[in-house]
Amino acid sequence: MHKQLRNIFLSILLLTVSSVTCLAVSEVVLRYIFPQRLVAHYDGLFMLDDVLGYKMTPGWSGISSSPEYQHEIKINSSGFYDTEFPREDDNVTKIVLLGDSFIFDVGNPYGKRLSEVLEKHLNSMDLIKRENKEVDVLNMGVDGYDPYRYLLTWKQIGRNYKPDLVLLGFFVGNDYVEKPKKIVPGRPKSSYHGIKAVLYSINEFLESRSHLFILLRTSFESIRIRLGLSDKYLPRILKDPEGAVKSTLPVMQEICKEFKDGPPLIIFQIPHRAIVDKQFARKIAKVNGISFGNLNFNAVSRAFMMITKPCKSFSCVDLEEAFKGSGGGKLFFPIDGHWNGRGVEVTAKALLPEIKKILFAKIAKKT
Repeated sequence: MHKQLRNIFLSILLLTVSSVTCLAVSEVVLRYIFPQRLVAHYDGLFMLDDVLGYKMTPGWSGISSSPEYQHEIKINSSGFYDTEFPREDDNVTKIVLLGDSFIFDVGNPYGKRLSEVLEKHLNSMDLIKRENKEVDVLNMGVDGYDPYRYLLTWKQIGRNYKPDLVLLGFFVGNDYVEKPKKIVPGRPKSSYHGIKAVLYSINEFLESRSHLFILLRTSFESIRIRLGLSDKYLPRILKDPEGAVKSTLPVMQEICKEFKDGPPLIIFQIPHRAIVDKQFARKIAKVNGISFGNLNFNAVSRAFMMITKPCKSFSCVDLEEAFKGSGGGKLFFPIDGHWNGRGVEVTAKALLPEIKKILFAKIAKKT
């Protein structure tokens, strides 16, 4: 009996040592031959704020990294991911850009985000050159913000720069929300207990250090998405359009009231991938146990019209058709879900006519 137990113990030990050795060798080989992009956590990026709940730390710098992208982030002295904002200057036409992680742009590097792409297009136009003007798009997007915090950002900071135009990006995926009762910077680790806390810590440790873990997890997630087994969320607007509009309308009314006597405003609706890629939506609905036939795709554009109805004196741009006609799901990072460089270009192209109409009229009036 003792001999049998000894043999079992030795077999388990041998298997364990062999497995650990294989994993270690695989990790070393990957690091030198096929290195992966490790996940970088934003330690210190956010700080508490009495009004906004949280904001970005002025002067912070670090790396935004996931298996799909990697680039540097630098926060300016005003607390935004941008170069230093311009002071009062008659030759600078300022545009304030408000929004969440799509505007902050967690996936695209500085220079290829919406704010810089718009600047590049506008500054290359003949009228801007002829009038010796310069257009500066002030990126005030913050990861995790919602419409109410867009409004607070404008009141606290944006309007101090006296912009000629304001752009507000409204994301279909999670901006249909009511005014928050309490604003906090994400979910603190202390809210995890027991096995969840252990798994969270292990995941955080591995994704920032192990190339093998990243390769396996990315491959697994890609397969899940292709097979329709991913548990990615569906936008509320597809499942409960009436409730989504009802909860969001009061905040949008506040926004429109704020800009009634302010600078011109353009509100543009950013699609969720499920809105413009029905094959993707069908897969996500299946894994979430929702009938695809019950998803109300026709309500998306109507809902946007309803929540922006109080802003009838302002311009509203729905990007849904532009995205559908330019690649749909191919305009997003497959795993991350934010728009990629192609998505940014499509957005800029769709917004430019409205921007030019407003800005050029103001420039012509001044001259």
